[in-house]
Amino acid sequence: MKELNFIRHDVRSHKSAELLDRLLLIAGLVGELLFSMAGLVGLTGDRTWTVLSFLLVLAHILRLVQVCLQSGLLLLAEKLKIEDMRLRDQKPGKQVITFLLVANVALFLMNTFEAQKAGISPEIVHFYGIQSWVMFVRSCAPLTIFYRFHSSVCFAEVWKHCYTVKEHDDLPLRRTRYNTAP
Repeated sequence: MKELNFIRHDVRSHKSAELLDRLLLIAGLVGELLFSMAGLVGLTGDRTWTVLSFLLVLAHILRLVQVCLQSGLLLLAEKLKIEDMRLRDQKPGKQVITFLLVANVALFLMNTFEAQKAGISPEIVHFYGIQSWVMFVRSCAPLTIFYRFHSSVCFAEVWKHCYTVKEHDDLPLRRTRYNTAP
């Protein structure tokens, strides 16, 4: 994607829609960060380490890194556009955007069904207490679900905005029997 052009001011864009997308993305990101950080704190508060504890710590760390990098990519990619004719056929980065779109839809579905359970790790539940952990999970779950959904929508917008070549961008207006304008 480094070959795409960064557009500072797009005359077609709506500033209020961009601002709303950014605010919604950041709101979902806060939910993801809170959930992952609370999971890490709960797991490190326990003195006994099991294989499941190590895997959960690794999963929470990877989740933190992934949502931060993905949010940065989304904030940057909304300003990218193909303007070189040579790149219109290659479409650099389209596979990555497609993969992230599908992965976020899958994570959205998984998080939707996972929100019914309070937690997989008894260490975290024991650290916070069952009532407070359930309350925390039930309050963060909508934000984590929303983050995946909104990220999917944003990736679809990036895919459409960056890689879709409109016919009127390439070809001059042809006269047809229905279109007699000069």
